[in-house]
Amino acid sequence: MSPNPDTAAEELPFVPGQIIKVFGDKDSDGFYHGESGGLSGYVPSNMVAEVPVDDEYLKHVLMQQGFLPVDHA
Repeated sequence: MSPNPDTAAEELPFVPGQIIKVFGDKDSDGFYHGESGGLSGYVPSNMVAEVPVDDEYLKHVLMQQGFLPVDHA
């Protein structure tokens, strides 16, 4: 993913459309810390977007998969 091979071990590999759980704010280098598929690492902020979850069924599925906290309203 990164053009810098020295950072490959620190970055989270992902594909377009994949859901990534992001923790905290963007760092000074423009990266978030994220988790998906049991892996974690840095995610470039210019390659991800927040997905609004308005559908109740989708909320339920994302909570079951651990992408949303159980108390998410």
